[in-house]
Amino acid sequence: MSEQQAVCVMEALISATQEDQEVSMQTLASKSDVSALKLQLNEKLFNSQLRFDMQQKHMKEMIKSELDSMRNDSQAKSRAVESDFAAFKSDIRMSHKTDLFGLQEKMARLDKEVEGEKAFFRSEQEQLENRLIKYALGFV
Repeated sequence: MSEQQAVCVMEALISATQEDQEVSMQTLASKSDVSALKLQLNEKLFNSQLRFDMQQKHMKEMIKSELDSMRNDSQAKSRAVESDFAAFKSDIRMSHKTDLFGLQEKMARLDKEVEGEKAFFRSEQEQLENRLIKYALGFV
């Protein structure tokens, strides 16, 4: 190899090395750059965790509020059903009392009618007995 070729190879080698060093410098970061980036990432992570925790807390509160609302609605409906049932029982009792009172009145009226019929038959029987006695005395 001639001296000129050796110089060209050396210049090419130096040029390639300088180019490689420039590319390496662009991709390399200093310790302060790495720690700043790490600090920035930690801050973003903390903020995202804080937002997530706040969202979780908000969802918990919403679900608890909805659950309480549903519980109150259920209790109100249960009380309404119990009230309706008590009113229904009261209506049945009142109807039963009314029916029983009506039956008692009917029975009292029928008893009076039966007593009246008995009295009528007794008087008829007495009249018949008196006629028979008069008839028997008349033949004697």
